Amino acid sequence: MIPSMIWSLWLDGRENAPQIPSIAFKAWEELNPNFELRILDEQDVRQL
Repeated sequence: MIPSMIWSLWLDGRENAPQIPSIAFKAWEELNPNFELRILDEQDVRQL
């Protein structure tokens, strides 16, 4: 089974995203309640 996950990248972290991306992240969560939203940041990328 394919995981129900939405992946995105915001290097500064979700909490530091400007208004427009923050609105998009929230909309993705509201429109896809059965999916997990994973937003990678710079630290996550370094671990990869």
